[in-house]
Amino acid sequence: MSCSDVHGALLRGEVPTGPGADAHLRSCDACAALVDDEGALAGALGAEDDPSPDDMAALLSSVKSAVERETGARAWARSRSTPARLVGALAAVAALAAVVATGSPRGDLAEMSKLRLLSAMVLYGGLAFACLLVAMRPLQRPSLAPSAGRGLIVAGLAVAVGFALAPAASGLSLWSASPTLVPEAMTCFAFGAALAVPLLGVGWLLDRGGYAGGGRLLLAAGSAGLAGSLFLELHCDMQMPAHLMLGHVTVVVALLGGGLILSTLQR
Repeated sequence: MSCSDVHGALLRGEVPTGPGADAHLRSCDACAALVDDEGALAGALGAEDDPSPDDMAALLSSVKSAVERETGARAWARSRSTPARLVGALAAVAALAAVVATGSPRGDLAEMSKLRLLSAMVLYGGLAFACLLVAMRPLQRPSLAPSAGRGLIVAGLAVAVGFALAPAASGLSLWSASPTLVPEAMTCFAFGAALAVPLLGVGWLLDRGGYAGGGRLLLAAGSAGLAGSLFLELHCDMQMPAHLMLGHVTVVVALLGGGLILSTLQR
């Protein structure tokens, strides 16, 4: 498929799909920009008047100029393929997890339940990856149903709350009147958030504009929050449900809240 094929499809109100379209859009940022959000840009232009070939040529030239003006690390990162960008994001999470596990590990790491540790890595890591996969879905592909994103967010919150309440099954009280409860919880919250927020910066570096707002940004924030909770599982050995709810679950909630506010402001 060539640029003219893409332009022709957009003029007919169609979004180019298929292996040929995917291959061309991966190599042509100008055409990828035209089909962003299922051809919303080209559709908006065509809603007023049927663009002539000269109009489309001018638009293409404008998009190419904008792409050529992008330089530096972000331009290079955004030009990588989607699998490469996903690997880069996962590498950032793995690197932070390794830093926590080796530089500031929980005191009972050797004695703690291996089932809990494995479950945390699989559930937190798997859901964080799933959220990121949807958030960084190639722009030329049709968006998934909103219910898919909402389901991942609900699942992430449920997992975080489940890990927080799990120690109650062994007889630990859900609440404690300890005067150190809030300070210790806030210390963990600050630790988790301080590691989670930079992951959004990594996402911004790799993102091609798909989650600058809307549901994709919320999913990216949820992914970072779940990663923050995973880091806390590797760092904090406190098993009091109240501490885990106040200091660990709140990392996911805070990141999701921040993502929701930003996505609402950018609409």
